[in-house]
Amino acid sequence: VASKIAYLIEQGAKPENILALAFNQKAAEELKNRVLSMVANAEDLNISTFHSFCNQFIQDNILNTKLNANFRVITETAQLVYLTKNINSFGIEHLEFNHEPYTLAEEMAKFISRCKDESVSPEDIEQYIGKREKEELDEEAQEDLNCLKDILKIYRAYEEYKLNNNLIDFGDMLCTVYNLLKSKPLILKRYQEK
Repeated sequence: VASKIAYLIEQGAKPENILALAFNQKAAEELKNRVLSMVANAEDLNISTFHSFCNQFIQDNILNTKLNANFRVITETAQLVYLTKNINSFGIEHLEFNHEPYTLAEEMAKFISRCKDESVSPEDIEQYIGKREKEELDEEAQEDLNCLKDILKIYRAYEEYKLNNNLIDFGDMLCTVYNLLKSKPLILKRYQEK
């Protein structure tokens, strides 16, 4: 990737017009250092993590979102703490977790993260449940559906907690940027002109 970026700069691309994204801060710093060792005039190169880029993009376009300007990003640890401490208040009826709330909290955090990656909202799950309830299900399928209802309770409670506390998670950051770009293409054009 570093050699591709260096090539673009050598071919006349302005470093400030190049965006490179890495999965973590260490990788972003290493990439920038590699490019700087290949091309001297690349100080204005924008290399950041996905989440750092998304955070800045949201801040730059806050009026086009439903967020308050002082939103905070909830960490994975804080997610687990919230889910673990509140596991008994979600109204779980069918999920079994053998009184080990942390294990269930971890599984729910992974599930919610996967939902965000796939753009699956609580409303999508609710629609799926409604559709499945109209079908004739065997006992195992009915139990799976009942467990999904419990999962939906947890997902909804988590989303409400974030909303009430002006929080977003990493999945929200990616979804928000994606939805902004999808619904308002002029935002991308303005951003590219910076």
